[in-house]
Parts: sequence; C-alpha cells; structure tokens
Amino acid sequence: MPKREYLERVFREISSNNFNLLPDNKKRNKLIHYARIFGISVRGNIKTETIKEKVKEKLSNLQKSGDYIDGIIPEYNIYFLDGKYFEDLSKFFQVIFFKEKSKSIWKEEVKDGKTIEDVIREKLEEYATSLESKIDERGISEKLKNFLPKLNKITIRPLFEPKNINIDVKVQLLEEDGKEISIDKKGDGTKRRITMALLEYKKAREEEPALYVFDEPDTHLHVKAQIELLDIIKTF
Repeated sequence: MPKREYLERVFREISSNNFNLLPDNKKRNKLIHYARIFGISVRGNIKTETIKEKVKEKLSNLQKSGDYIDGIIPEYNIYFLDGKYFEDLSKFFQVIFFKEKSKSIWKEEVKDGKTIEDVIREKLEEYATSLESKIDERGISEKLKNFLPKLNKITIRPLFEPKNINIDVKVQLLEEDGKEISIDKKGDGTKRRITMALLEYKKAREEEPALYVFDEPDTHLHVKAQIELLDIIKTF
C-alpha cells in the first residue's frame, strides 16, 4: 500500500511541464516504471500518452478510495539473520555492512553531478540511437517492409531498471604475522559468539532505524552464550 505523499508526488511529476518537455523515450521509461509499481499492464505497442493516462487514472482511483497510508512511515534497514548468517562470517558482513550499499551505489556521483545510474542510462540511449542507424544502414527495415508495408521506422528504447548489485565479500581474520585464522575450523558455538560480537558492534553504530529479524539465533550455543545473546538483543 503506497503512501499518500508518494501518490501526490507521482501525480504532480507526470502532470508537470518539465515532464512533458522530456524526450518521449525518457517519459515512456518513467511511466512504465510507475505502471509496474501500481500493477498496470503495459503492452509493447501502447502509446506513451495512453500509459500516462492509465497511471493518472490509477493514482486518482487510489486517492479517491483512500487505499493509501496516511502519515509518515520511517525508513528501516531490514536485516534477516538466520543460522547460516551466524555461521558464515563473510555472509554476515555482506548482509550487515554491504546490503544498503548495493542499493544506494547507483546514486553515487561519478562526474559533473551525474550518478552511475545517469551515466548508464545515457550510454544505453546512445547505443540504442546508434543501433537504430545501423538497422537502417543494413537494410533491416526494408526487409521487414516486405511483410509490414506500413512500417515507417524501427525505434529502440532501452528499459533500464537498476536493482541491487550482487556484492560478495571475502572476510579474513589475520594474526600479527599475517597468518589467517581459519574460522571454518572453529566450533559452531565459537562462530556464533564471533558473530554476536560483530552484531553488538553494528548495533552500537547504527545511525539509521533498523529492523533485525532473527531465526533461531541460539542454535549451537551453550546456555551461557545463549544468555549473552539475549542480553545483546535486549539492548537493541
């Protein structure tokens, strides 16, 4: 269920003059993105203006029906920690410390105020434009006209929806002489206790609101360690 503020913001955006002045491919990409969010089916040959009207109609219906959340919803970092994360140190670091970066990395600025996402979109659009020229140069359009007499032009619009980058992490614990401490050779209880210490560190430095979901975190821990784990969780 969307927030009322989000519905209003999207409606204002797609109704604005700035939006209308965008190139058709950019307007279409944004509208398709919103259509997917609101569960609107979009066929490949549907007109951009038709998509826009469908999205606006959906937004109006949601606002009229009151099918939205009214008020402020805090943003939470959500961490799911089950048995395997407590045993796998690298996986723990990946989930706790790199999860949010895999989402936000697209918004990192690279140059001239442009984000990674902006640069990728520009490159895809440049490639699509050059590909359209190659299609004409190679006579593909002419060949298709033999079967589609009304065909005028082939246009290509890249649809790019940034998702989480798959970031893997390799964690090594080293001794003073550089020798690696093999966690795999440690017992399950020791692995859990190491992870608990890292969890406590993370909790103490969490700047954004966070939600932790634990699934049987006490597995393989003896009674004393279970009590320590509960003490850590209780302080969150």
